[in-house]
Amino acid sequence: MKKHSLTALLLILFWGFGSFCYAQSVVRITQLGADYAAAPPTVSFRVYWDSAPDNIPHLDSVWLFVDYQPIAANGSLGAWTPATLTNPAATAPGTVIAGSLNGRGFYLRGATPTFSSTVTVALDGLSAGDRFNWCAYASDYPPNATEGAGFYELHGTPPFLINGTVTEPTRQYAGCITSLTDRTGCPGLVPASPAISSFIASPDTICVGESVTLEATATGAINYSFNGGQTWIPATASTTTIVFPTHDTAYTVHVANAAGCSATAGPLPVTVYPLPIATFNNPPTTACAGSTVNLTVGDGSGSYCFSQHCSACVHNPYASGNDDPTEYDCLFGSATCTFEVSNSYAVTMPDSGNITVCVRVVNEHGCLDSACVTIAVTPVPAAPVLSGDATQCASSAALSCFGETGYTYQLQNDLTQAVGVPLSGAGAPLNFPITASGAYTVVATDATTSCVVRSNTQAVTVNDLPATPTDASSNTRCEAGTVTFSATAPADCTIDWYDASTGGNIVTDGDGVNSFSPTINASTTYYAQARDNATGCVSDTRLPVTGTVDTKPVITNQPANADVCVGGTVTLSVVAPGATAYQWKDIDGNDVTTGSGGTTANYTTGALTANTAFWVEVSSGACTVKSDEAVVTVNLTPAAPTDASANTRCGAGTVAFSATPPADCAGCTIDWYTDDTGGTTVTGGYR
Repeated sequence: MKKHSLTALLLILFWGFGSFCYAQSVVRITQLGADYAAAPPTVSFRVYWDSAPDNIPHLDSVWLFVDYQPIAANGSLGAWTPATLTNPAATAPGTVIAGSLNGRGFYLRGATPTFSSTVTVALDGLSAGDRFNWCAYASDYPPNATEGAGFYELHGTPPFLINGTVTEPTRQYAGCITSLTDRTGCPGLVPASPAISSFIASPDTICVGESVTLEATATGAINYSFNGGQTWIPATASTTTIVFPTHDTAYTVHVANAAGCSATAGPLPVTVYPLPIATFNNPPTTACAGSTVNLTVGDGSGSYCFSQHCSACVHNPYASGNDDPTEYDCLFGSATCTFEVSNSYAVTMPDSGNITVCVRVVNEHGCLDSACVTIAVTPVPAAPVLSGDATQCASSAALSCFGETGYTYQLQNDLTQAVGVPLSGAGAPLNFPITASGAYTVVATDATTSCVVRSNTQAVTVNDLPATPTDASSNTRCEAGTVTFSATAPADCTIDWYDASTGGNIVTDGDGVNSFSPTINASTTYYAQARDNATGCVSDTRLPVTGTVDTKPVITNQPANADVCVGGTVTLSVVAPGATAYQWKDIDGNDVTTGSGGTTANYTTGALTANTAFWVEVSSGACTVKSDEAVVTVNLTPAAPTDASANTRCGAGTVAFSATPPADCAGCTIDWYTDDTGGTTVTGGYR
């Protein structure tokens, strides 16, 4: 018997879109002559799984269908009959499992991406030499959408003739077809594809975090798969699935029926809007009791609703009179709050515990998000008590409070203006000098937590100080007694007299007089301080006024009496320790006008011609003492001596010189001189 060769090639490619039967390709081969040597005849197929060109993944399973049709000697055609699988175990590493699809077919499954297996089928009912038609096709039914597109090859062995040529073709690809090449061969093997009547996404516009329900309705479908552009979402027999897209996404549905035929619908776009920024910007974790914390959220591009007790936010589409998706109400228990454009919120911290602030943010798309922040309250100390007189004078104006250890205290005027420098508490009172009227408080700051607390307000009127008195009197007296002290006070002021420049004792009994006359025993200084008659404020400084008590000088050597010739002068002297001034007087008590030294301790008279007397007034400050009178006797000038002797001798030796005094000058003596005027006395008192 002569063997005729037939070549059967089935090449399958699946890419999973459109409406078709999964990866089906049919080749109809008609026997050309001669008979098979064996009865019943068999046909062997090699099935290949491999990595496809262009990175198309392989299919790891396939159904193989083989039918044959006997041809009688007269050319009549018999019924198409399924072939019988003769090697159910196939060849490793794959498995071949006998199965049935529409009463025929064999299921093959590969174990690895690269796999080939040989399958032999028997053409039962034929005898050696019988002629027949046969048809083979393959499908990846049941559909396996997770495998995506792929391919496999199917080759008949040994090689058969196709169109009279022995052929082992190279790899080819065939798209899925919806009808057989020859409807008379392999009749009824390609079922109809399912029909998708609707595919919807509800809703088709959402905010991040919300869900979308995908729903497809298809006639004859038993499997559904949904794809969002990246991975397939098997829904098996379910017609719906719920997805949570995070960005704009287009969805596709893929359905298949029991025969492996499929249909797709889509893409169906879903718009996903981002959520607004609902993040507090650097909120504090702690804050001081009573302080104000200013919170901000996001970048200010949305609408904001803040609450310390927000229980819910609800959409209010008619808040503006129309269906505005950006209008929301925030429910605060029984109260409501309309969203505002401000992204800031000020909260006042309670005295203790924690406080939680929540915010709801909605953007222009109506997307809503929320956030909360909890702030712990840091306790503050008890407020200090600031005290001081309501009316004070500038020089001594001050306020005080008790300073606790661990705190600093800053005095402020009108709540903002710092006065002086902060003072540190040490468990003792603190004193704050002030110079101006105002409403004062003191702010205590905890050195550890920086929490602050403010005292009560103390209003103070600070009056200006009067000027220091002027025009001090300079009063001096001799010896103990009454002295008048006086000064001039500024307008509307009087003078208080003190015994010291600062502090000291008031010496005028607070009467406020511009002058007073005490009895003093020694030089004394009193101090004049001006006092405002209306405010009682006193000048910052005092004017010193001194009363001087001088001591009388004592004359220890009185001026002595003297004799003088007519026309001669006399020097009179006085000794008076402690004297500071001298004034010589003539016999009539007048200041001397002649001579010299009239204001000194030694006075030389002018030329005298008659008897007279002088005395001196000795002074020390306000004290004067009168000396005794010094009597000056003026004597007449005697005539020149007469009877001069004329004595001569030889050689050196003694010579007697003699003359006779005037006769009317009983008490006269002769003084001898070397010259007729002036010269030097060489003897005196000789007659």
